[in-house]
Amino acid sequence: MPDVPLPTHHVHRMDDGRRVGYALYGDPDGFPVLNCHGGLLSRNDVAPVHADACRLGARIISIDRPGVALSDRNPGHAMCDWVSDDVTSVLAELHVGRCSVMGWSLGGQYAVAVARVLSDRVARVAVVAGCPPLDHPSRLAELNGMDRRFTALSTTRPRAACTAFGVVHAAARYAPALTTRLTCVDLPAHEAAAVRAQGHFLALDAPAEVLGVLAPVLRGLGDEGLVFTLSATTGAAEPPNGPTSRR
Repeated sequence: MPDVPLPTHHVHRMDDGRRVGYALYGDPDGFPVLNCHGGLLSRNDVAPVHADACRLGARIISIDRPGVALSDRNPGHAMCDWVSDDVTSVLAELHVGRCSVMGWSLGGQYAVAVARVLSDRVARVAVVAGCPPLDHPSRLAELNGMDRRFTALSTTRPRAACTAFGVVHAAARYAPALTTRLTCVDLPAHEAAAVRAQGHFLALDAPAEVLGVLAPVLRGLGDEGLVFTLSATTGAAEPPNGPTSRR
């Protein structure tokens, strides 16, 4: 695609002095789409779709959550706090009114939180391979082995969790080829090929600590439910039984 603009990266200063990092991908004049990045990643996880977003007329706003990459920690915050504070402030800086939101993996819960807090401004919500809610013990069994271990460590042995995350952070930063190879170990062949071809973002801005990443998700969204229309889509390579749906 000719004349694709380069993505840009920014640091927004909150009223309380915290820094919030974000990136702008896609068409600068397109319809705003807020991206909620995956759990162990950053604003850069949407980098591979930059050219496609330009072609589709989407302006992707991808914000680093507290404690990740360019964003300072915000101890004790919940998912809805992140929306009402960080997201609202960044959208105001960019003069964004109505928008859509998407979230991948752990970011799926944050996308739902955005829809809850900013319901009058969100046009559509897309949850891509969303992580199940982690505020109930029965859901932990649905995670893969690595995610279960990180979650258990973050709640029972926080110091060990910080050490483990430090190792992951160092490996991603100083041994990116090894990080990519280990990421592909348990993936289906077509997914592993995609990661090897486009997974350079895995080594960018890996989170250096675990508590700020998982703690808000473990607190959940609260008791108030959401009412919405659900449309589920699966790829051609997904299992034949398709997605499952739970309340």
